[in-house]
Amino acid sequence: MTFEPFLALEASAGSGKTFALSVRFIALILKNAKINEILALTFTKKAANEMQKRIIDTFLNLESEEKQSESQELCRLLDVEKKELIALRDAKRKEFLRQELKISTFDAFFSKIVRAFALNLGLSSDFNISEEKLDIKAVFLRLLNREELKDLAYYLVNIEENQDFYNELERFYENAYHKDCVKIPNPSKAKINKAYNDLRTYCLSLTHVKRYTNLIQNFKNETLDLNEFIKTSFMSKFDETEYLQKLNDEDANFKLKREEFINALNDYAVELEQYKIANLMNLLNYYSKAKNSIQKEKNVLSFSDISRRVFDLITSDFKDMIYFRLDGYISHLLIDEFQDTSVIQYKILYPLIAELVSGEGVKKNRTFFYVGDKKQSIYRFRKGKKELFDLLQLDFKQIKKDQLKVNYRSKENLVYFVNEVFKNKIKDYTPQLSLEDKKGGFIRVVETKETKAKDQFQEIKEKVLEALLEQIYFLKDRNVSLDDICILCWKNNDADMILEFLQEHKIQAFTQSNILLENKASVKVVLEYAKYCIFGDEFYLHFLKEFLGFEPLRLNLDLARSAIENLLYLIKNLRLDLSDIALIQFIEYAREKEDFLKLLFEPCPLKIINEQNMGISIMTVHKSKGLEFKHVILIDSLSKNNTNSDNIMLEYDINQGWQLHLRDHIRKLTKEHNYQAFIDNITKADYEDDMNKLYVAFTRARDSLIVIKRNSEFKHGSYPSYLNSMLEINEQEIGILEFQDFYEQKEEILPPALKEFEKVGLQEINHDKKIDSKEIYFGNAFHFFMQNLKLPYGENIDLAYQNTKSKFRYFLDDEEFKALLIRIKNLLNNKEFQSLLENKKLFKEQTLSFQGEIKRLDLLALNNKEAIIIDYKTSLAMENKHKEQVREYKLAVDEILKKSSRVFVVYCLESKIEIKEI
Repeated sequence: MTFEPFLALEASAGSGKTFALSVRFIALILKNAKINEILALTFTKKAANEMQKRIIDTFLNLESEEKQSESQELCRLLDVEKKELIALRDAKRKEFLRQELKISTFDAFFSKIVRAFALNLGLSSDFNISEEKLDIKAVFLRLLNREELKDLAYYLVNIEENQDFYNELERFYENAYHKDCVKIPNPSKAKINKAYNDLRTYCLSLTHVKRYTNLIQNFKNETLDLNEFIKTSFMSKFDETEYLQKLNDEDANFKLKREEFINALNDYAVELEQYKIANLMNLLNYYSKAKNSIQKEKNVLSFSDISRRVFDLITSDFKDMIYFRLDGYISHLLIDEFQDTSVIQYKILYPLIAELVSGEGVKKNRTFFYVGDKKQSIYRFRKGKKELFDLLQLDFKQIKKDQLKVNYRSKENLVYFVNEVFKNKIKDYTPQLSLEDKKGGFIRVVETKETKAKDQFQEIKEKVLEALLEQIYFLKDRNVSLDDICILCWKNNDADMILEFLQEHKIQAFTQSNILLENKASVKVVLEYAKYCIFGDEFYLHFLKEFLGFEPLRLNLDLARSAIENLLYLIKNLRLDLSDIALIQFIEYAREKEDFLKLLFEPCPLKIINEQNMGISIMTVHKSKGLEFKHVILIDSLSKNNTNSDNIMLEYDINQGWQLHLRDHIRKLTKEHNYQAFIDNITKADYEDDMNKLYVAFTRARDSLIVIKRNSEFKHGSYPSYLNSMLEINEQEIGILEFQDFYEQKEEILPPALKEFEKVGLQEINHDKKIDSKEIYFGNAFHFFMQNLKLPYGENIDLAYQNTKSKFRYFLDDEEFKALLIRIKNLLNNKEFQSLLENKKLFKEQTLSFQGEIKRLDLLALNNKEAIIIDYKTSLAMENKHKEQVREYKLAVDEILKKSSRVFVVYCLESKIEIKEI
């Protein structure tokens, strides 16, 4: 393979895309390209950081055994021997270490352009970047005159637009869509009324023909006007009814009047759409002005605003100056994940790419390289357009094309399985090859056992989660570490549902949180308390009483003090847990703020850091893109199907450009050609996007893939099966999942200090296998009950009992639930237990981090003198292990709280309560 200056590289999942890009970057350096004139673009900071790390590591360690593949590829690209390669590297080493590598996200690159030309846009170059949505409604409405406000009101109320009108305007703005439209009046229905009456009159005159009796019946009702007629079932079958087709063929008058009616309907629908779009474009002008006004006033832009602002620059009189400046420092451009490029990003980069591949200009020997995989294009909702990958090669014939066909990620059986599943599902699918040394691999497809239950969603959820639990236990039986398992689902709600389910079964897991820090309960209560202290508003007090269970004292805050001082003062008075991860994160954020009022009222853009990234990883397919895991469990859809019902449909066609249509009931009925073709294209694109999501999901696994699909015999209406509707895969099992060598796995990953703890973990796993599963479920139900019970007196015992029955009804029978309730009541009535809780503040299910381990306390009771640690057990089995466990809890609490503590194991047995102090 020789070094091609202009190259498009198709890289299927696991085929070494990052390898190819990093080697290309180094090859350019060794070919004497100026390092500060090489730019690599990708979509995320994580990908940019990984690419930079890979390039630096490879460049500096080319002679090492670990970089043999990279050095061989570089020798091939540069047509040199290994010694020459090292000599070239050594000659460039000082310059490489001195220069900053230009590896950037699209957002960061565009941001630099906007800052450089900010004054040309009427902005300050020190603008802030925030994803917090700005409320522009008030400014937008102020810009409209009285007549335009009337038009807007008429448009929203009478044209039956959806409630996300402002979101639609934002979508136009972000995509830089605008269409010059002459404002037209609301179209008249006179033409279709006349055509309808002519058709109706003619049909009613056919009473002498018996076989048209049914047809006549549809027109007999004199009160049935046009609008009502259009909504009838007869109208929806206007093209399909057999006798209508026959009449259409036999009767020229009927055919003419029918065509006139359909043409009149279509003409009216088109005119109405033009009227709506003209109004939309007029309102979009004011929306853009409102956006610009707020951006200048607040000096804040979002990332989507930045892309739009760059587009404004390149379509303005400054275009030549901008590209001249860029041309001065970019001679080599490398783009990652090109299939995810949006239309506006493509349009911004296009002139720069054209200059690079033209072979003209002041500089010679320029290069352009992009890599991606159309099968992994899953960001259509962000206007990612996979067709742009091929469009560049059509526009610039000098760009060569190559493919990476070998899968370096997955074992042989997994590669074979993916090829078989998708070879006839994805257009122009090229089967991947597997490596010789990656034999084996395990695939299992299981089907859930749901039936036609009344509560479909509940049954689907329960059966899928039941199958999930079974497969997790299967992996654990093969000694698979929970840290090596990833569960893939389709929506964030599904991920939260799975996490809650696994936590109930005491299985360690985590999700990638999208929760804003300021919405975390511990942070929100501090902010609301501060507002109450400053303003004394009953609104804030109501929230505090609901959350805290008591009315806090109103403090006098000194606003002259720093934000961090006031924040810590409030936390101290609320006696909040300072080990709370969200609070720690917010305290760090507050240190950067001088003004306390700004801390309270300026939106905090941070998202909460996960409290722990231990155990099974749960994530959506979208978030898994670009990642890989040893063992993957893919579950079928759990949530209700969300059909695309946007009234305003904006699509980009690579041949025709932007296309805008409004969802139209009339043209849907008449099957008007242009409208129907547009809808068909959307449907096709949606289908391809869904198929690509499945491909991404199926290609994340290295060693094993377990697919949980819903019962194919039952259709569930609003809850369709994602897998059954897209793929034809049956229950099957391929390969064998070998028993995992726990020690070898972990010693490669964990530092030496944790090896001893690692061995204890293995002993615990062996012990758990000997415990009867009924005992495990009973113990889990007991802990869930106590977690939801109000202590110390259990006022909500009936509600907690019902919740526990609902959660564990498939694992315990009625007699076991009754036994559980008796034990709980016995515990509440136990005088010794009550004495331990008396006059203490109670904290249930407290998580502590101590000496690199996570400890979870069933109950912590605190007063000014001491801490009482309580651990519940429902069996005397493994008593010695219980003692060791709670001694560790005591050490952790003593160290963290700096006060004396006592620790008790509370055995809630069938016939008695035993409380043992350790």
